[in-house]
Amino acid sequence: MKGKFEISAAALLIACATLVPATALAKAAPDVAALHQLFDDKQKFDWREDPLGASGDGVQLYDDKLPSAKPEDFARQNAATQVFLMRLHAIKRAALPAAEQINYDLFDFILTADVRRAPFKGWRTPLVSDSGFHTEIGQLFELADTQSVKGYEHYIARLKAVPRYFAENIANMRTGLADGFTLPAAVLDGVGSVIAAQQIQKAEDSPLFTAFQHYPDRIGATARERLTKAGREAIEQSVKPAYADFQKFFNEEYKPKARKTIGASDLPNGRAYYTELVHYFTTLDLTPDQVHEIGLKEVTRIHSEMEATMKQAGFKGSFADFLKFLRTDPQFYAKAPL
Repeated sequence: MKGKFEISAAALLIACATLVPATALAKAAPDVAALHQLFDDKQKFDWREDPLGASGDGVQLYDDKLPSAKPEDFARQNAATQVFLMRLHAIKRAALPAAEQINYDLFDFILTADVRRAPFKGWRTPLVSDSGFHTEIGQLFELADTQSVKGYEHYIARLKAVPRYFAENIANMRTGLADGFTLPAAVLDGVGSVIAAQQIQKAEDSPLFTAFQHYPDRIGATARERLTKAGREAIEQSVKPAYADFQKFFNEEYKPKARKTIGASDLPNGRAYYTELVHYFTTLDLTPDQVHEIGLKEVTRIHSEMEATMKQAGFKGSFADFLKFLRTDPQFYAKAPL
């Protein structure tokens, strides 16, 4: 699925709330139509490439599939994104109404950022400290259509695809190990505890089995029995061993060989990668050092304001005592004279 900060093409249409004069709209109609067709084509492409994202958006065309996570998939997606970007730049931005120019600019930023990040091969770390492909699978039940027999059959097909999906992501992580592109070892104990909690002894231990414990009335007893049997087998014969294999790989291969440094700048080509991430998350052309300097200035400013507040409140202790006091008396801000 898409990350927290990624935006679908459809979401960009929110910017169209501004009314456009009919004459201007008529003049810009071909370019507006081309822009919206581009949005539509990109959204449909994303749904095909990310079936979990499609299900999350309420599109059930791919409910029986999991994404493909091979390096060639990411290369194909990047090539397609470059084509979408070329199509966007072929549209005359100046001919668009103001609201559509905002859509254009947002879409341009998203596509350009995707193309700029692609060479860094972020797919080599398909998880972060608290989430990843392994937690996505734990949420499959939330995406499932449990109102029809066909929906259950699609859900079971997804469960059976888990070993393939895990194997592809593990292969990507092995590539990351070989390249020195890994998560910091410092965060891996927490990741390991999440993976350990996902291990099961039997199907009923998994939240994924919940679907087979609560059927809608429209699904009859015979179908329930068949689906429950198939679901149990899928969890115990596909999901359970996939999680066990992942835990073994994580504990025996990944964790011992993960990098001992912390910062992204310590990764291969890390300074450039870090700079690109700063640009993506801030939308500003700043270097990591400039962001750090801004942070230091903000700390100094906030520290000065807190010291002023200490004096106004008549606090007699040290600054460390003041911080401790704030933690133990959350009502301080309401009581302190400002």
